[in-house]
Amino acid sequence: MTIGVIVTRPLEHQHALVATLEKNNIPYTSCPAFGFEPVYEQSSFYLSANIANWLESFDGIAFMSAAAVNYFFMALEQANISKPNINCWAAVGRATAQMLQNHDVKNISYPSSPSANELVEYLKNNNKVFGRWLVIKGVNGLTVFSDEIKKLGVTTESWDVYNREPIKNLNEQLKLCLNKQNMQTIMVTSGEAVKLLFENVYNDNKNNLIKLLWIVGSIR
Repeated sequence: MTIGVIVTRPLEHQHALVATLEKNNIPYTSCPAFGFEPVYEQSSFYLSANIANWLESFDGIAFMSAAAVNYFFMALEQANISKPNINCWAAVGRATAQMLQNHDVKNISYPSSPSANELVEYLKNNNKVFGRWLVIKGVNGLTVFSDEIKKLGVTTESWDVYNREPIKNLNEQLKLCLNKQNMQTIMVTSGEAVKLLFENVYNDNKNNLIKLLWIVGSIR
């Protein structure tokens, strides 16, 4: 009997993963560990009348997740400004690049393996490490890209455009998923998902989590 998979990605980002599971006849159940809320309005420069000029003062914009792309363009739409004219658009991986393509962004730089370190290396090898870069990410997101590209002489600023919020009643939702037949594997695609799961489940659920086979998106 095929072992089932618990999918913890936010609902709006499950489509590609779920499609792959269905294509391979792998049973799954959805148990998002968190959802998103926009926080771009909390940035002082977003409230500035010169936000369009501020954005175009950068030579490159790097997106650390697909959610970062979504909320960046939501911020532009709410501010009623057009997509900035930027020399280099960069994404941490293919899925994030595809999200940029959905917003009609062309000539996107991204590594074959999704990783902030790999993105820096890709930009370096393609002579795109110069000037000022804006990093679009979530609250408490990793700063690896900024830290590494600064070592190459680049100036960076960060804009946190979204926050991760644990799903309400996550403990109860997870219990329902664990009780489904043959759900012996859990798939997580970020360190933040792991953190939120263990912070918001308790008692038997936490013990059962430890017993599952974990499939993770990256070494972090």
